[in-house]
Amino acid sequence: MAKLVTSNWQLKLAALVLAVALSWYTYQFGDYELESSLVLKIDVRNLSEDLAFLKPPPSSITVSIAGNLQELNTVKGMPLSAILDLKAFDSPGSYTISPELPDIPELTIYGTVPNVRVWLANKKSTSMLIEIWHRDELPEGYMLSSEEISPERAEIEGAEDLVKRAEHVVAEVKLSERTSNMSRALPLTVYSAENEVLSTGVLKITPPLVQYRCEINPVANVKAVRVNAVISGEPQTGYYLKELRLTPSQILFEDRLYEEHPKNYVDTEVIRLEGRSSSFTQNVKLNYGFKPPAGMPTEVSVNVVLAKSEAAEGSSLNATLALVGRDEIYDYIVRPPSVIVQSSEFQQLTDEQRTELEVRVSVHGLPPGVYRIIPEVLLPGDVKRAAVRPEYVEVTVLQRE
Repeated sequence: MAKLVTSNWQLKLAALVLAVALSWYTYQFGDYELESSLVLKIDVRNLSEDLAFLKPPPSSITVSIAGNLQELNTVKGMPLSAILDLKAFDSPGSYTISPELPDIPELTIYGTVPNVRVWLANKKSTSMLIEIWHRDELPEGYMLSSEEISPERAEIEGAEDLVKRAEHVVAEVKLSERTSNMSRALPLTVYSAENEVLSTGVLKITPPLVQYRCEINPVANVKAVRVNAVISGEPQTGYYLKELRLTPSQILFEDRLYEEHPKNYVDTEVIRLEGRSSSFTQNVKLNYGFKPPAGMPTEVSVNVVLAKSEAAEGSSLNATLALVGRDEIYDYIVRPPSVIVQSSEFQQLTDEQRTELEVRVSVHGLPPGVYRIIPEVLLPGDVKRAAVRPEYVEVTVLQRE
């Protein structure tokens, strides 16, 4: 058997090489046709200077192509685009356009070419003061002593309806774990009054980046005391408290003052959410419990961010958080103090069953610190599935005075 396999091996190898070469030639240069798909980037041209996109157009389309292997490989190796020519459109509206495909002999299209839908609106621009929004807080023992941005204003340009909704142009700064000075370029984002992001792909922000600088210094001979926003009531049904931003978020007590009035936090006056359905910013007074010395802040700015539930009407319930496992030696601050629970099955409940909904946060065994915790939801009736917005809450545990 071995002799049979090894005899005339040179001829057998030559035959195998010839077969492979013939197969390769057939696929590369023969008429054997294959089908494939090709992704073409959308190249927008001739948009009127008086118009802007209300929604971003698609970035690409996919077409079906046919040809032999060599033709397909040649086409797929080219940087090809489909042209979306808007020269015929000079007024706002919704239009369906057939993109122009590249004129390449090797490109054989079969099937239908997808149309592109565009929404055009009158263009508008405005200038807005840039705001700095802080994310998280500095480590204990450090304070933000100064900050600046350059430039101080930005130009917002785009569809008129979107520009009219623009309420904030924001540079967001993450302070968590920062213990030294910071200098960096930050991107700008445009928000509506409801804190919906507006800038993604539809608004032009000039400049797109701003230079941010701040000084962060260690605190000596003073104690940093947190500000606690006191919230009352719940937003309108279907809305929930997504975020609270306090400026400043901490008050500095000199050592002597802290010895006289040891505090873990200073409460604000009550911020009422009853019936609210949109985000807002307001200045609120601080409740020290004593007359503060001259120079200490008497009020803070509170930015209350409300978000709308995407659930259908009647399928969301507001619930105040209940803390489980409290220790009497600690104080607890929960942000936000309430959440919204969503389930399509809520629509089947009676009013009495709806009151049985309970949302708990376990703080059992937690030492002083700041924690992000997923609430536990006790569902009423026969409800099996639900979602919580926001998904996490922040719990601050403080040593009681």
